[in-house]
Amino acid sequence: MIKHFKHWADRKKLSSSAIEIIGEIRNGDPSRKVDSRKKNVSGFYPSRKMGVTIQFESHTVELAGIYENELDENVIEYYDQPPSFEITYKGKKSKKTHQYTPDFFVIKNDWIGWEEWKTENELIDLEKKNPERYYKDENNFWRCPPAETYAKELGLSFRVRSDREIIWERLNNIKFLEDYLNDPKGKVPDEAKEVIFCEIKKNPGISIYDLILSLPKNITSDNVYYLIVTNEIFCDLDNFEITDFKKFLLYPDKLTQEVYSNIKRNITREDLLEIETLELCEGSSLRWGNNIYEIINSDEENIWLMGQTGTPKKLSVFIAK
Repeated sequence: MIKHFKHWADRKKLSSSAIEIIGEIRNGDPSRKVDSRKKNVSGFYPSRKMGVTIQFESHTVELAGIYENELDENVIEYYDQPPSFEITYKGKKSKKTHQYTPDFFVIKNDWIGWEEWKTENELIDLEKKNPERYYKDENNFWRCPPAETYAKELGLSFRVRSDREIIWERLNNIKFLEDYLNDPKGKVPDEAKEVIFCEIKKNPGISIYDLILSLPKNITSDNVYYLIVTNEIFCDLDNFEITDFKKFLLYPDKLTQEVYSNIKRNITREDLLEIETLELCEGSSLRWGNNIYEIINSDEENIWLMGQTGTPKKLSVFIAK
């Protein structure tokens, strides 16, 4: 949350009009109460970031926007149903002017403005009805020119968000981990951490199913889930769902995760079987993706790499048998 709004606004070099509108949004209540419709289920989300409940009119699209704002560290504040503003656009027969209420007003470190969330099908229908209000540009982004014009005059931004942008695996994982995300007091004992870390380092790419089976009875699955939400163990939340326990894999660090993910994408099991030995010499270089790393040290279990950032990285080694 922004502690000193005036100082923050001065640093952002906001216009007096923008400061007035943002102040009204921050200090006021939502401009309208959402309700359920034929195809939508509305509701309220208890925001840990904002300390209030946030309304959503759609339990899929807008709720996904709420989750995104909650977890994005770049988002400082966000508000549902901000005050309406007037938009004007060319209709089929005449100019149209009316009040418009976007879904959210979002304050990020690098972006400030309004967001409207809709399904792709809704936007396609709206474009057919009036392309002056909504249309898809040459870069495949949905646009709302009258709302963008209003925001631009204030030195702020406006954007349309579509369910096409939603990574459903990530959304389902967030829902699964929600209790752990919303429990700031949750803590994993150091002894339990050490056991979990050790098992994953020995078996990088171990499934969450096999990991939990291998742990002593006093270390629970809750301990593992807390380490996932605190980014102390690594996984691919965007492409695999935790509930598919035997396929959801865990890694000791980000670099190891990236390396193993690339191996699985680019090398078949038959390819691996043909590899008998791989000689790694200190001082030699290897390219991975767009990055070049120098091998600075190695032993039977680990390789230490130095990247272009100058920060050493440790990569766990495994032998495919």
